[in-house]
Amino acid sequence: MFRMSLILALTLSIVTLVVAMVVPDLQDRKDAIGSLEGLSPDLQRTFTPGNDFAPLPEPGGSDWLASRKEPGQTYSQFLKSRPNMPGAGGRKIIYLQPLGEFPDTAPNIETLRKYMEAYFHPMEVEVTPNLGIAKNGSVKSRTNGGQLQWNYTDILDQLQIAPSPLFFLQCVQHGSINFRLSE
Repeated sequence: MFRMSLILALTLSIVTLVVAMVVPDLQDRKDAIGSLEGLSPDLQRTFTPGNDFAPLPEPGGSDWLASRKEPGQTYSQFLKSRPNMPGAGGRKIIYLQPLGEFPDTAPNIETLRKYMEAYFHPMEVEVTPNLGIAKNGSVKSRTNGGQLQWNYTDILDQLQIAPSPLFFLQCVQHGSINFRLSE
């Protein structure tokens, strides 16, 4: 037990030393935006870094970049990566997948669908049938700190994802889906 605690402490110490993200300065932000040549004067003003917004703060706490070393990415690099774009290849539907029962105090799934459809406009949002993971017994679960957690690998096995016109699938569950059982 002591050895396990020591290994964990050393691992956490090393992770905290690997803080890799550096807050970009003004020149870094200009480089990330790229050339504004060919844009209208209004768009050039829109994309010119100024004092309208505070620059990114140093990552901390549980921020992804506080513990993971990743290189930055310019807008041009992002476009060259052929990102998943809404509507590309006929993919224009977001599926909202309820995973289990929701208490009366939880947000209404239809209200959530409407909000998602407004936010991701012009994408369509459709609610798929509830998987009822608590009732079908095919997904392992545990209680951690009084909070019920579901095994996400079991959930992925339950999903029947239709390829097109799927843009992305958003699973919703009242509770936590964040653990993986050891094999």
